[in-house]
Amino acid sequence: RWKRFRDPHHIAVINYEGLFVLGRALADRYGIIIVDEVHRARNAHSATSRGLAWLSRRAKYVIGLTGSPVLEHPTDVYGVVRAVNPFAFTEDYYAWRDRLFYRGTGSQKRWTPKPGTMEHLAALLDSMSIRHTREDLPVDFPTLIQPGPIEVDLHPEVRSVYRHMERDFQAVLRDEVVLAMNVYPRLQKLSQLTHGYMRDNKGKVIIVGRSTKAGALLDFVREVRGTGPIVVWAIRHPEIAVASSVLNRCGVRHGIVCGLRTINQNVATVRLFNQGRLQGLVAHPRSIGEGEDLEASYSVRFSFSHSALQYDQPLGR
Repeated sequence: RWKRFRDPHHIAVINYEGLFVLGRALADRYGIIIVDEVHRARNAHSATSRGLAWLSRRAKYVIGLTGSPVLEHPTDVYGVVRAVNPFAFTEDYYAWRDRLFYRGTGSQKRWTPKPGTMEHLAALLDSMSIRHTREDLPVDFPTLIQPGPIEVDLHPEVRSVYRHMERDFQAVLRDEVVLAMNVYPRLQKLSQLTHGYMRDNKGKVIIVGRSTKAGALLDFVREVRGTGPIVVWAIRHPEIAVASSVLNRCGVRHGIVCGLRTINQNVATVRLFNQGRLQGLVAHPRSIGEGEDLEASYSVRFSFSHSALQYDQPLGR
């Protein structure tokens, strides 16, 4: 790395890990720094975020590129902004957070924006950002087809269990004292039931009846099979297994990309898919690299998520 770095050149392209290898030499040599996927600096405490802030203080120009400046929570803004403009905040992270957010009480101990905070952060980002949309770019993008969600009824067996648990859940709410530790497992099991499975107290997965959601996926894959590669996005491991079994049933040769596999296995699977040697892919959004493009004809969101990151990744890929 140092030999290549010392060769005469004008531009250096490095990954985030190179920041720690080359360190001060970057600040001494370059006046312009371009940070791709700058939202990776959103964790203000991480070494990457702090290292970028240190480097930015010594550069003449810093440009950050991202499609998602805020991925999980408004507090992400601090690390992202600091990476490209470390002089934007005159206070440390904790003082900044306490000034703009307040801590919830009880079981909901999340940092909630104070009145006016979101408007302030939006104005801050707008003052230092240039935003491009599809219409601004001289690229002939393929037409994006976004059919509405496919709604299905619960399987009769699942509906029966669902109604029983729903009554149990409502009884809990009528108690004088409602403990979150009692309510949350019930909510979780209700959510699992709609996907056609449940976990027992030991974490063992029990398939409950026939999943009508899996049936809808089966019908869709049968309809489009052979017309182009398919990516099915799934978050929970039982749903990944169900989606994989559906593709198997349809005779679609596919791979799985998720946290149960090593990084090298996931990278190899994505490479096979993009080479056309796999007709399908079942993927967890967090297991696909941020800079990865999936050359697919169909992108199916089989799992729902309240995470902005897990919602945005399939769109970006």
